[in-house]
Formats: sequence, C-alpha cells, structure tokens
Amino acid sequence: MKTLALNRKARHEFSFEKIYEVGLALLGSEVKSIREGRINLADSFVLPRGRDFYLNGSYIAPYSKSSQKLDPYRERAVLVTSKEREEILRLLAQHHYSLVPLKVYDKHGWIKISLGLGKKIKKKEKKQKLREEAVERDAQKEIKNMGL
Repeated sequence: MKTLALNRKARHEFSFEKIYEVGLALLGSEVKSIREGRINLADSFVLPRGRDFYLNGSYIAPYSKSSQKLDPYRERAVLVTSKEREEILRLLAQHHYSLVPLKVYDKHGWIKISLGLGKKIKKKEKKQKLREEAVERDAQKEIKNMGL
C-alpha cells in the first residue's frame, strides 16, 4: 500500500470518530496523474447528493501525456458500500458530522481514499491541546537533562 497524498490539515482541524476506506470513480488519465503524486487534498471535502457522495475541492493535475482536457477541480464520485452509505447518511443528518478525505493510496492496483467522519475542533480545544503538548515536551526535556 503506497500513500500517494495526505491531508495533514484535516487531522489538525477535525476529531474523527470513524474512518472509511472507499474508492473513487476516476478516468484513466486521472489515475496515471495520481500515481505520479500529482494530487492535492487540501481544502477538499465530501458532500452527499441524494444517495451518492462526491469529492469536491480536490486538485488532480492533468496527465502530461493525455490529449484529454479535464477540469482538475471537477467533482468525483465516491464509491461507498450500501451499509456504509446508510451509516454515514444517518450520522451526517443527526450529529452534524463532516466527511473529510484524509489520504489517497494505491492498494493492490486500485486507487483508494480514506475518509474521516468527525466534528470540527473548536479553537479553544486546539489551544488547550497545544499547551498540553508544550508541557509534555518541557517535561521530557527536564527528564533528559536530569539523566546527564
């Protein structure tokens, strides 16, 4: 399993309760471009439309050797099992969750995307987390210095 793209900003902005592995409906030139690592997931999101899901805001650069001219920001269908679809739609409606792409990877020749279902972290919670990390870092430095 080779990771082709990460959405690092998502882990900072959201707290995820469940992560799904799903497929993407892509064209051949898009698959080749993704395998070259020419995809950007920053500021991308997944929206339900009816009973289907679509990836929006992601950028897949046009494949250099393709004569096909596609919009790099076009919507792409997300392939979800019916059981997962029902669960996701229920949680999105009830609990104000968001569905955010976390990473794109190649699994046995198939392009897969990892989607996180979670809630946005509030600014106060982010600041508190940063404070706790700083305290932990300082404590580790003290322990290391005392051992010398």
